[in-house]
Amino acid sequence: MPLPYKTTILTAAASHDLTVLETVKQELDITDNDSDEELARLISEQSAVATAYCQREFAQETVVDVFRPEWSISAPLKVSRTPIISITSIVEAGITLGSSSYEFSDANIWRLDISGGRMEWPAAKIDITYVSGFQLLTTLPRDLERGVLVLIRQAWYSGSRDPLAISESVDGVGRTDYKVGSGLDGEALPAEALALLSNYRRFSV
Repeated sequence: MPLPYKTTILTAAASHDLTVLETVKQELDITDNDSDEELARLISEQSAVATAYCQREFAQETVVDVFRPEWSISAPLKVSRTPIISITSIVEAGITLGSSSYEFSDANIWRLDISGGRMEWPAAKIDITYVSGFQLLTTLPRDLERGVLVLIRQAWYSGSRDPLAISESVDGVGRTDYKVGSGLDGEALPAEALALLSNYRRFSV
């Protein structure tokens, strides 16, 4: 299945946060505004952690994927962002296709003939401009937001405690055990967050 060799963002998201301050304050039972700045920082930081773990962008943006199949292919073109919300245009070898010349589902776009049957994509430069991603508080999946809230809750309650410390023993001498690992594969994330975020993780092939 062909993948784009270049992706360009045309309209960037105003924010990449995966939850909002009001929701976080309800989650942490905070009623004053004294910690708003710190909470806003945690929202951005932990949203970035979730995005990095899932290896994909969630914020709704307009992007252009450019394909150059080396030969004609009957398989669909697979875009870099999911889910596709709408397609603005598909330009095939310099010619803009009509909306009846293709169909899409999730990340896949099929080329259609004049009767509506699926046909091959040609060996040509193909530019696909489309809108993809979720909108905060409307289409963003609730379990994805919940995973970010779990991360924020852990970061908030850990406070000044070393987040890599997993056990501590005082008994006269003192001992602290540390968790090792980069966290890139989720080994440093809480199990509750992993269970929620893993549904949205994209694995490289």
